[in-house]
Amino acid sequence: MRTWRVGTFSMGVSLVALGLFLGISQFKGWEALQPFLLWWPFILIVLGAEVLVYLFVSKQEHPRIKYDVLSIFFVGVLGTVGIALTVLVSTGVLQEVRTVVSATEKSFALPEVSENLASEIERVVVETGNQYVQVETTTGEQLHIFGAYRTTIEAGKVPPIVKKEDYVVKNVVGDTMYIQFKVPEQKTGPFSIHTVMTPTIAIPDSVTLEVRGRHNLVKLNVQTLKNNWTVKGAEYVELYVNEKNDLELITHSHYEQDSAYFEWEKVSNENDDAFKGVYKLGEGTYQLSILESSSVALNIGEG
Repeated sequence: MRTWRVGTFSMGVSLVALGLFLGISQFKGWEALQPFLLWWPFILIVLGAEVLVYLFVSKQEHPRIKYDVLSIFFVGVLGTVGIALTVLVSTGVLQEVRTVVSATEKSFALPEVSENLASEIERVVVETGNQYVQVETTTGEQLHIFGAYRTTIEAGKVPPIVKKEDYVVKNVVGDTMYIQFKVPEQKTGPFSIHTVMTPTIAIPDSVTLEVRGRHNLVKLNVQTLKNNWTVKGAEYVELYVNEKNDLELITHSHYEQDSAYFEWEKVSNENDDAFKGVYKLGEGTYQLSILESSSVALNIGEG
């Protein structure tokens, strides 16, 4: 007579159910396994019901339950895996892992910003934060912001920057236009995701410009200049100027620069010593001042 061992039926049900979920996942994707997170407690119910059925159908006066140890071990493993998956889902770790595994690094174009500077706008202030920014001079009357950004994105998800308001803020107060770059979307932790922007802002050479950095890199490409410009707070400044410009370059740096162009002198301020460098092109009618920077790289090209 065949002996019924408790656990055999439960393992059979578990194998059938697991096989069904894995089979469906081949066609529907791993999302098809999500019902397993709700189904796994049913394994324990089946095992408990099997014990009760065994006791009920047993014809012994004092029945002794016989267990299939291997089957119960298998059911226990499935239950443990189900509990672990439930914890991972509830804490968001499983979703993070899925995002990292399925995500790819892609480049996108920044939505272009185009502003016609009205006659009453005489000054533009650009607040870069710690964001890299490239500034170009133009001879027109329009301000343009464009560029690209690179981010890690999951397949089928919307990119983090789809409209200009996602990365730049513009306000006009009196005769001054304020432009502020937002911090790109960042995700910290063990599965960090970073978005890196490389924006370029093209500004008419006839307006006064003030670039406020925050220990970042600012690249200036000055082909023509018909007003005073200032860069303050940027850690590194790369400056490209046309030798036919009529301007005076004035730099205040925390360190003496190794440059063949500037004549450096040590000056004192309220906090500590600093170094001042001056270089003149033409008559030096307009001033381009670089303040509170650690490094200034000057490159002079032919017109």
